Amino acid sequence: MASAVSVGIDVSKASLDLAIHDEGYVGSFANSESGIDDLAAILEGREVHRVVLEASGGYEALALQRLHARGLAVVLIQPARARYFARSLGRLAKTDPIDAAVLGHMAAVAVDHVPLWEPLNPEQQALRALVCRREQVKTMVDAERKRLQRAPPQVLEGIERTLRFLKSELKALNADIQTALRASDEMASQAADLLAEDGVGLQITAVLLAFLPELGTLNRRTISALAGVAPMNCDSGTRTGR
Repeated sequence: MASAVSVGIDVSKASLDLAIHDEGYVGSFANSESGIDDLAAILEGREVHRVVLEASGGYEALALQRLHARGLAVVLIQPARARYFARSLGRLAKTDPIDAAVLGHMAAVAVDHVPLWEPLNPEQQALRALVCRREQVKTMVDAERKRLQRAPPQVLEGIERTLRFLKSELKALNADIQTALRASDEMASQAADLLAEDGVGLQITAVLLAFLPELGTLNRRTISALAGVAPMNCDSGTRTGR
């Protein structure tokens, strides 16, 4: 029986580049339902150890969903991690085929301990979309406020009109987020527990439940490390770092 293969997929807006570790670069496929099906057909009938993709601003979402639906063990990593791994291999050049090969190598040796990607449930997906949109609108409000401070008279009214509209959008999004937090009994219970803590308000609660679904399933040390707030040693020889 053939040994399991490890797969790397480099993601861009229009295409997916496929490489299989120890076999090399396979080719480029459209980042579409039909393109992903063509890619998956190459892996069909083979034992796949891991498929590694890196986060690419949302362009990886369709591939993650369709490959996961086919029962493949998919791992999503952050781009910085892939670059560090590439440099450790002496791979300084960067092209789509090279990146796919690096991800394939990672799939073989560096991600067995990384949890497999799982889709969010519909309630979490909806909450995440609302939280992301609120952040986008808030950024626009901040930008318009800065423009208002130095705006010439000819455009002042237009900026104020835009600000009024954006603030009404924020108000509507806040209401939608409150509704989303009550979309399921589990989420409503988690939200109530968080809101009961001093200093934790609606927006922090929404962000935590939207982007940290592991909350409540891991111990305090693991979850703080995952969130990036745990102190990490930075010592060398006689030096003790902060």
